[in-house]
Amino acid sequence: MESNLELQRKICFYCFRNLENYLETQQMTEPEKEFDELGEYPLFVSYKIFDILRGCIGTFKPDKLGSTLQLYSLIAALQDRRFPPVQKKELPHLTCEVSLLSQFENIDHPYDWEVGQHGIEIEFKDHAGKLYKGTYLPHIAKEQEWDQVKTIESLLQKAGYQHKLEDVMDKFVLLRRYQSIKFRVSYEDYMQECKKQ
Repeated sequence: MESNLELQRKICFYCFRNLENYLETQQMTEPEKEFDELGEYPLFVSYKIFDILRGCIGTFKPDKLGSTLQLYSLIAALQDRRFPPVQKKELPHLTCEVSLLSQFENIDHPYDWEVGQHGIEIEFKDHAGKLYKGTYLPHIAKEQEWDQVKTIESLLQKAGYQHKLEDVMDKFVLLRRYQSIKFRVSYEDYMQECKKQ
């Protein structure tokens, strides 16, 4: 998959086609049959405008690539609670990124991962027993120029926890690192591809 640039672009083009069609007709577009032949993947779909996040949601549950892309290409654009739903007028400014996740490994310490190589997923309980969850994809810490400490501090806040890591060091339910392959295509690239057909 890593070496097949055409297929990587097709995956992102499909996300745009599905989103565009849904915004116009409220109908989802059927995914390419070849996507499901590639296997089952956990994945995240992200949309950005001028490199600023506009929506990002995914799943850690491996499922057929086509149906997962069909669902999460819309959820990321329309149901990320941090942002209002993407509108049709924003499409020309969007970039789509798809991250296929792999090589999940449970770890014993929140700093047992490498910036730029691994994503990190955490689940922990506070002293009252409330469960918190969060993840950062492998490219996030590097893009933000964060070290491991800053990344974990930010991830605790992203999960909704407002205290220090030391307060929950013995409360982790899950500490896991993973890797990803990331594809990226602009809406402009997508439109150029549409003109060829």
